[in-house]
Amino acid sequence: MVGSILSPILHPGREQGLTPTGWDGHRAAQFAGNFAVIALVAPVAEELTFRGVGFGLIAPYGRWLAIVAVGVAFGLAHGLVEALPILVFFGIALAWVRSRTGSVFPGMAVHAGWNAVALLSAVHWFHAG
Repeated sequence: MVGSILSPILHPGREQGLTPTGWDGHRAAQFAGNFAVIALVAPVAEELTFRGVGFGLIAPYGRWLAIVAVGVAFGLAHGLVEALPILVFFGIALAWVRSRTGSVFPGMAVHAGWNAVALLSAVHWFHAG
């Protein structure tokens, strides 16, 4: 919801520059490698870092402090000004899931799915034609 409200205003997808603007069949191997990193490797690494180690270190000082601090750190670590509100909200949501489940695995799945859908939609695979 936050993303759909802020995306028309901030255009965060353009800021990062990692997603192609359309499908180019001659670059399928590069797309597959990029997809593996963005939709699999990055979510695992980021969830272990932020919702694993980060949450674990801050949680003894308060559950909500850990949720918010980890969410803000997650957003800032991406280094994207226009996408910062969306990333912080997403980071807080994933930290909340971590606090409720006691595990980083649900967040990994959500994060991987989010990144996969974002990348696929960026190349217009969900659009007819």
